[in-house]
Amino acid sequence: MGNGAKTEELRERKEIVPVVPTKFADVEDVVRKLKRKEGVIIDFEEVPPQIAQRMLDFLSGAVFSIKGSIKKLKYKMYILIPDGVKISSVRTD
Repeated sequence: MGNGAKTEELRERKEIVPVVPTKFADVEDVVRKLKRKEGVIIDFEEVPPQIAQRMLDFLSGAVFSIKGSIKKLKYKMYILIPDGVKISSVRTD
């Protein structure tokens, strides 16, 4: 009886997937991941600034439509989180 809830919880956990897009079709794949309740860390390092901005605008709209959130982690790197997915942080200062 005790393991059923824990097994279900483990099955529901999703990983945060890193993505380094090189073409616009890559961000369409990111939207599919978000719809499946998967978080994404996206790094725009490999695309020109104008294209990166277009990709970010597109993803911002997608995140808004699923009531998710988007946070800047560092220059050209963002985390996209679907609604209902929580991030726990561990600091090792």
